[in-house]
Amino acid sequence: MNPQYAYSSSEAVWDEEAERRMTDLASFTDGLVHDLRNPLNVIKTSLYLLRQRLTAEDPAVQRILTRLEDQVAAEERLLEDAQAFYRGGRPAFHRVDVNEMLQRLAAVASLPERYELTLDLDPDLPTVRADPHLLEPALRALLRNPVEALPGEGSICVRTACARDTVSILVEDDGPGISDESLRRVFEPLFTTRRGHSGLGLALVAKTARIHGGRALLGSREGAGTQAVLELPLTQG
Repeated sequence: MNPQYAYSSSEAVWDEEAERRMTDLASFTDGLVHDLRNPLNVIKTSLYLLRQRLTAEDPAVQRILTRLEDQVAAEERLLEDAQAFYRGGRPAFHRVDVNEMLQRLAAVASLPERYELTLDLDPDLPTVRADPHLLEPALRALLRNPVEALPGEGSICVRTACARDTVSILVEDDGPGISDESLRRVFEPLFTTRRGHSGLGLALVAKTARIHGGRALLGSREGAGTQAVLELPLTQG
C-alpha cells in the first residue's frame, strides 16, 4: 500500500443488497448484449471492407474510418464490461496461477506507444482458489483502468505479493489521481467520471472480490497517481 494515498474499500459499497439489485438485471443484460453485438459485428466487417476498397492515399477518409473503428471498439468494451459484470450462475473454483494470467493479459493488452507497462510479479506467489471466468475480466479491468485515466502517456506497474493468507494484485499508475469525492464512489456500479465509459470496470473488480471472499481497494491523491488493489484469500472460495 502507498502511505501517501487515501484508500476506498469495496466493502463500503458492495453488500448483499447491491448484489441482489445487480442479479435482477442479469437476464435482461444478457439479451441486450446479444442483440447489440450482432449489428456491431456487421459494422466492424463493413468498415474492414471499406478500408480495403478505399484509397489509402486520402488521409481524410482514413481518419474517418479510424474514428469509426475506435467507436466500435469502445462499444464492444462496454458490452464486454456489462456481460462480465451481470454474469449469473454459481462460480466454479479452480487453482489459478495469478502471475500467469497477468502475464498473458499484459501480452495482449492494447496500450498506446507512449504508455509503459512493467510487471513486478512475486516468483514465489502461490496459486489461489478462484473462478477464472470471473477473475480474468476483473484483472483485465484493473489493467485497463489506468490507461483510461492517464492523459495520453504514462507508466503503469503491476505487482503481485503474498502476505499471510492473502494474495494481492496491485496496479499503480503515475496519472493525475482522483478527487476525494470520486474516490468514495469508485466501486459503485455505473459510477464514472469519464464520458463514454460504462462505470462497471471497478464495480466488476469489487463484485469479484466479494464472490471470492476478498476485497478491492483504490488509493489515490490528486496529482500523485492511483493504486488499485485486488486481495484474494489463498483457500476460501
